[in-house]
Amino acid sequence: MEVWFGILTFSTLKEERYTRAKKDMTVEAEYSEKYQRGELPAEEEQKYEEALKEEEYKKIMEEFKN
Repeated sequence: MEVWFGILTFSTLKEERYTRAKKDMTVEAEYSEKYQRGELPAEEEQKYEEALKEEEYKKIMEEFKN
């Protein structure tokens, strides 16, 4: 019984994570499109640019670790 419950819980959490990741990707794609078209307010555009820089920095640091 405990094993079945553990599998069910794991499966549910996996589905939730997948759904959340898919939603985040959709929102990020919409945000990216607005940025490319120049439709974001200046403040949001600045935050988006900072997020892009931070993401690029993380990628570079990850490459150095490996």
